[in-house]
Amino acid sequence: MGNNQAGRDFQQMVIGLYDLDKLDIKSLDLVGETFYYYPDIDSGGYDYGLVTKDDLTVEQVVLKILDPAFVPEDDDHVYDRFYELTHERWQGA
Repeated sequence: MGNNQAGRDFQQMVIGLYDLDKLDIKSLDLVGETFYYYPDIDSGGYDYGLVTKDDLTVEQVVLKILDPAFVPEDDDHVYDRFYELTHERWQGA
């Protein structure tokens, strides 16, 4: 079992900054590097009802900023690409 609190904190920080129109690639990298420093971050702590003002999940927000050309076929593709990007970019940063 991973660090659920870190996952939830990451989710809340990303969505909060996005809703305040303060989330850009630089601030997202800062948040990502902070929370993904420990390899046991876990989405098990996510509040799955928490979305942005325009109804985006944390995964969709991250993809919108890091891979704006990505067009998912379904929710599984969103999560798979999110996992790939976040771990590739921030794991052990």
